Amino acid sequence: MKNWLEGGATEQPVMLVDDLSNSGDSLRKAYDILEWHHMDTFEYAFTLVNKVNEGVHDDNMNKDFLLPEHIKIMSLFTLDDFNLTGNVELH
Repeated sequence: MKNWLEGGATEQPVMLVDDLSNSGDSLRKAYDILEWHHMDTFEYAFTLVNKVNEGVHDDNMNKDFLLPEHIKIMSLFTLDDFNLTGNVELH
């Protein structure tokens, strides 16, 4: 079950966190929920894996087009770290 908000609300900004950045739809939904609750966010969102490839998406490595311009994505890994491309077919 997905929890959109974890922990208690405070005056401190909230960091958006997701396991995988793909379409950015989940991060956008979480951002919208925070906005609805009048909660501020950090200028960075955090994901474990950003499904982009360096070289192909250099200009957009840390940007999600569904999030507001001021929020950048920080990730531990990209697909390149696993020698994968965005066109991987799972069997």
